[in-house]
Amino acid sequence: MVEKVKPLKFVFDPLYWTEGTIYQNTPSGNDVYESMTDGGNGNYSGHILSSDWEAESNNKLNDCFEINLINRQEIDLTGLTIQEIALAPLGNASQTMEPFAFGYNKGNRGEPLPDMRGFVREYVFYTTQPITNQTLYHTIFNTASPIPPYAGSGNLSPEQLVAGYSRTWVKDTVAAPLDGFCVKIQESKLGFGDIINAPKLYCTKVIKASLRIQGLATTNCSGGNTTAPRFLDIPSSTEVITVAEIEPDTVEYFASMARSLQPPTKPE
Repeated sequence: MVEKVKPLKFVFDPLYWTEGTIYQNTPSGNDVYESMTDGGNGNYSGHILSSDWEAESNNKLNDCFEINLINRQEIDLTGLTIQEIALAPLGNASQTMEPFAFGYNKGNRGEPLPDMRGFVREYVFYTTQPITNQTLYHTIFNTASPIPPYAGSGNLSPEQLVAGYSRTWVKDTVAAPLDGFCVKIQESKLGFGDIINAPKLYCTKVIKASLRIQGLATTNCSGGNTTAPRFLDIPSSTEVITVAEIEPDTVEYFASMARSLQPPTKPE
């Protein structure tokens, strides 16, 4: 019996990532981005200061930057599980005020802005179990063809990916290069809509940006001559999933709980 329909809301702070800039409580300072721009080729990981965003498995190879970011939010559903109330997902939506943006925000010594090419992949996953960094590494970050977190060596089963979406953004050629606004060229719904019967519902936002600067030397340097994408602007967003409270019979209640919580079964 359907008792109540309500939205569950997850709020994600913006991230304006650029060398030495403080914006919306996300200072760069001495974080992973500065290590990438001033350091050599290789892998860079770590938390971004004063932010819910985490940098994971970032990679620099000459003038090509792979910037991978994770933001995890969760809602406690323990009160519902105690009452043996489960949730049926009805749909999800994303609310944001502006598109993604990336680019090179100034020329060196007054020189023209270099061309910049690349793309940003955005993923939002609603799950009944947390997605591990290892799963994201194997299914999204370390592959040219991303797969869902329940595929391959992912730590989820398909039933635990309740809802979500994937999007791909590229530079808008109509907008001024200095603004760096992007346009969406792909969007796909994710998840299977299984009953949510778990102590927590997790919402994970994942960003994979592949950015390359053309027209600059591939050597590493610092200061005003940094050969790096000078900004990546991830706008704030509110991810909303609408659910209906239901009271399944005892057998179905515990069956749905098992599906929400049990580890995935992988072939040997």
